[in-house]
Amino acid sequence: MRDPSREAPGRLLRCAAMGQQYRLRTPSTGREILVEAEPGRTYLDRETGEPLEVVGKLLPLAPSKS
Repeated sequence: MRDPSREAPGRLLRCAAMGQQYRLRTPSTGREILVEAEPGRTYLDRETGEPLEVVGKLLPLAPSKS
């Protein structure tokens, strides 16, 4: 498994098999992404290099017959 702490600076870090997705936003551009993230870690925008802000936690959908 990859060690996220060894990623190059300025790259968006992705953690495998976390299972919880978050919506993150770049403050200066307003660009948003969805990523499986680990709470307590700092994630960086790969274009600007600035820290991403957590703006939401994705919730699973309720079971549906459709």
